[in-house]
Formats: sequence, C-alpha cells, structure tokens
Amino acid sequence: MSATDTKANLFKIMDKARKLMALAERAGTPEEAANAANKLSDMLHKYDLSISEVLASTPEDFETQEYTLLSADPALKGWASSLYYAIAKSHQCEAIMLGIKQYQKGVKSDPYRMACIGRKHHIEIVNYLNGYLFHVVKNLAEVGVDATGKKGMERIRWKTAFCYGAVSEIRNRLEAEKIKRQQECANSNALVVSEERAVTEAKNKKFPKLTQIKREIKDVDARNQGKIAGRSINLRPGLKSGKTQPLIC
Repeated sequence: MSATDTKANLFKIMDKARKLMALAERAGTPEEAANAANKLSDMLHKYDLSISEVLASTPEDFETQEYTLLSADPALKGWASSLYYAIAKSHQCEAIMLGIKQYQKGVKSDPYRMACIGRKHHIEIVNYLNGYLFHVVKNLAEVGVDATGKKGMERIRWKTAFCYGAVSEIRNRLEAEKIKRQQECANSNALVVSEERAVTEAKNKKFPKLTQIKREIKDVDARNQGKIAGRSINLRPGLKSGKTQPLIC
C-alpha cells in the first residue's frame, strides 16, 4: 500500500471517529449515545489512536462563517447577538459580533453580522436554530408588549428586556442539555471537550482582541416575564431532511 493510500485510509478512519463522537454527543436516547460511544472507544483501541490525534488530524475542518442577524433594528441587535452566541457555545462553536474593533484598521464593518467558528455541520445547526429561536422570541415579545399597552420608547425598552430574559433562559437550558448529553456518553466526553478547546483557540487566534459589552436591563418585570417564556420555548424544531438533519451526527 502506497503512502498516499495509507494517508487516505487514515483520513477516513479519523473522519468516522469524529462522526461517532458527534453521534454520541447528540443522540436522541441514552441507548443510542452509549452505542455510538462504545463504537468510538473500540475504534480508538483498534487503530491505536488517541483523542488528541483524532482532533489534530484535520485542523482545517474549522471554518469561520459570517451570519447576518435577522433584523437591523438597533433595539434587537443586543439580545439577538446574545442568542446567537448562546446557541453557538452549546454546539461546539464560538461566535462573536463583527464590529469595527474586530477588523483590521481601515476596513469597514457591519455591526449586524456575526462570525461563527467551528466545523461546517455544527455551524449549519447553529444558523438553523438561531433563525427559528429568533422569531419565536421576537413574536412572544410582541404579544407580551401588546398586552401592556405601552407605546413609543417604553414599548421598545419592554420588548428588549423581555427578549434578554428569554435568551438568558434559553442559554441556561441549552447548557443543561449539553452537560446532560456529555454525561450520558462519557466515553466521548473528552473528545468533545478537546474539540471545544481547539475551537476556542482558533477563535482567539483569528480575533485576538475582543471586547465585551455589558448592558443594564432596567425593566425587571419585563425581563422576568421573558425568563418565564424562555422556559417553555421548544428548543428543538423538527429537523426531518436536508442539511439541517445532523442534530445527532
């Protein structure tokens, strides 16, 4: 067997190992997660591979894709970017808002665009879920503020606070889901953690000087109502076909 053939076969093995890891992480049931994790463990043992070797095999798999937030309304920009960030973190990706400070000097920026760093199929899931959850939160905020009868700037402030509250609960729920999945498939957990670390390093290398903006939410009642709404939002819309299917792959 030639060196080229050996390299090609090794690439296929590494690729299958990563897919098993992702399947174990996002399986629909504990049984499916355990089955995938066991297969992953057997493969690593059979080919005398380590988790670090699997991750290091294809660092070029990490991509940086730009994503335009779904509304150019300044009142929505803050919570919309927080939502996107939360979804990305729960799906082995990193996200940042692309502003002037994230670009080289002299390059114009679009403050309503996000950058997502991760593997292609993970980024596809992030973008799909963000599109769905953004509209759910926005519509709930509209219904809620209509009931208050608020007008003008008071209406905008109420909706903004509500959306921040809803996003905070969505973030907590996504994180809890992620932890639960990892606990149910402990054999692949180390691989997941290593990949997340690699994605974070890729983000820090590409965007070394990032700043964080803290926003003060003054309408506590609206924020609390948003939190209540966020606890009941369906986080998993139907993914039946097409590229968005790999919630479990």
